[in-house]
Amino acid sequence: YREDSYVGTASSHWLGVPLKTKSGTLGALVVQSYSGEVRYEEADKVVLEFVSGQVAAAIERKQAEEALRTSESRLEEAQRLAHLGSWNWDGTTETLTWSDELCRIYGVDPATHRPSFGDFIRRLPEEDRDAMVARFARAYADKQPFHHETRVVRPDGEVRTLFDKVEVILDARGEVIALAG
Repeated sequence: YREDSYVGTASSHWLGVPLKTKSGTLGALVVQSYSGEVRYEEADKVVLEFVSGQVAAAIERKQAEEALRTSESRLEEAQRLAHLGSWNWDGTTETLTWSDELCRIYGVDPATHRPSFGDFIRRLPEEDRDAMVARFARAYADKQPFHHETRVVRPDGEVRTLFDKVEVILDARGEVIALAG
């Protein structure tokens, strides 16, 4: 640092606090006064520490969101390359979600397709439907994972055989809250 290398007017008084998160210090939050009339006091430090906590939390949240987006992108790419799809059935909301690759396997557009359990069952050959409904009901009742081969009929009429491994997800009380495959 050279004194003649800074840009702007030198401050007459300043106050700085660290931007701390659970994982460490990200930097510092600094306020500066350029007149001799403003002197920072302990009350100013308390306010700045509160603000720095909020700023650090926002930065940490933004970093976590970016890491999640990166992870989701990598998972989607891995599924596409391996031609593997995944699905999740949320039993509390009765919502079925499919990965983009599973949509492609089933021959539907990931941007517009909204899967449901009924939609899934209708994509099976008619003679396989009752057995599949019974398998899923048994998984709920027994709280046990299972795997099976199933045939699906794509919108273009092509029949594909898929291998599905189903996990049963339980809450803290041991009740089924979701299925994933």
